[in-house]
Amino acid sequence: MDFSPPTPEAQAAQPHPFRGDALRRVPPSSPGHRAATTQRGPPKHRHCRPYLPFDNSTASPLRSHPRPLFPTCLTGRHPLISIQPVAPPPFHWWSAAPHRPFFAVGLVQMVLTIAWWGAELTARHTGWWPMLDIVYATWAHQYLMLSGFIPFLLCGFLLTIVPRWLGQAEIPAQKFVLAWSLMTAGALVFWIGMFTSEVLLGVGVVLTGLGWVLGWITLMRRLLRGGRAEGRRHVAYALTGAGLGIVAHFAWGVWLWRGDWIWLDLARELGVWGMMVLMLMVVLNRMYPVFAINGLHEQLGSLAPEVAPPTSPSWFLPLAVALIAGRVTLAVLGEQPSLWLFDLPLLTAAAWVAWGWRLPALIFAPLAWTLYVGWMWLLVGLTLEAIQSGALALGYGELFGKAPLHALAIGLFGSVFLGVAGRVCRGHSGRPMAADRLTTAVFILFQAAVLARVLGEFPQPGGDTPFFNIAAALIWVICAVGFAWRHLQMVVLPRVDGRPG
Repeated sequence: MDFSPPTPEAQAAQPHPFRGDALRRVPPSSPGHRAATTQRGPPKHRHCRPYLPFDNSTASPLRSHPRPLFPTCLTGRHPLISIQPVAPPPFHWWSAAPHRPFFAVGLVQMVLTIAWWGAELTARHTGWWPMLDIVYATWAHQYLMLSGFIPFLLCGFLLTIVPRWLGQAEIPAQKFVLAWSLMTAGALVFWIGMFTSEVLLGVGVVLTGLGWVLGWITLMRRLLRGGRAEGRRHVAYALTGAGLGIVAHFAWGVWLWRGDWIWLDLARELGVWGMMVLMLMVVLNRMYPVFAINGLHEQLGSLAPEVAPPTSPSWFLPLAVALIAGRVTLAVLGEQPSLWLFDLPLLTAAAWVAWGWRLPALIFAPLAWTLYVGWMWLLVGLTLEAIQSGALALGYGELFGKAPLHALAIGLFGSVFLGVAGRVCRGHSGRPMAADRLTTAVFILFQAAVLARVLGEFPQPGGDTPFFNIAAALIWVICAVGFAWRHLQMVVLPRVDGRPG
């Protein structure tokens, strides 16, 4: 038996103990030897041998077979790996888009808030509903209207739309679930505290505020990351309004804690003007031109007239921020007779914008003309505010009471909310953008509720009667239930087109 070592040529012709038969043997002296040994060396472990499956895309002229994908040392004794797709968790669509959980709780909160206030107004004149003894109902009404359901709707909208305005990726669920959980827990605790304990009221305010702050920080980080210049401008104004809303929220909590009425006034003025009015101005300036043109084409199709898109002047938002800041300052300081100095310029600027937005063809696009009607309520509210402030300056007293406030807080907010929320729910659930009959009927009926609430502040024949206020509350409850019933299913159920989101 010959125990002499084999020659290099004979050694290369033998199958490599670590490589199997997958490689063609190349003599060391040949030009391809270096390439063969460079492209694939022996495995790191002696017991490791290649196996199927093979990757045909990496086959080399130096090999008689393609390169194996995985060594057995990584997979054990099984020659094949069976990779099964992981099923998504149940109700995964619930957090697939930020507007889903926030809108769901916000719609429920809206129905509860308006239903409770309607019962409260009725109880004041019938006595069938026990009055609140933990906190005065009017101040609880202020909190629930400004911090009860609006933060949910605001966060759901901004967390969904801000990445689109900035041209960034969507915000993942782990970035907003904690904020939603804190806000939901705070809302629940506040409702319990209204009937049981003032301490629970404070806990509810803190929890809701912390969740709101987390959502605001998430959006601010997206803004600081960069994005489209035009989108950054609108996002900056929107986050300014949201930040003022957070300050108003905690101001109400400070009033609850210390009992100093200036904090309650600050919460009301910042909540109505700094958050609600400013935010809706930003949203309308950004979205109305798009809603108007797209709404015509979505509703009429090829029959849509060719019209130029409405224009939004770039100077309006900076001017509005400055005028609102001055107005809030004077209102908190108790200088109501001087508010017309800011109301009149703001009214003039808003009327100029409304003139540039006029589009007679919008009558055929309900989701678009709802926004224009909301802007008309802004003009009505500013007009009443300016006249009332001027009357105070001349010594005539308040002429319209809270009519200007409700023209803004109900007319402006409610009309814009029905239009924007309806479009967001439909677009992100895979449904057509055209408004159905129920949504259109709810919007028209809602205008009757706003009109009744505004008229309720004017002098009534026969003295002060609660008819208009109670009627407005009942009509608003009907509208809220109808809108929530139609749109809740859009945010709690999967998309009808099967797409994610």
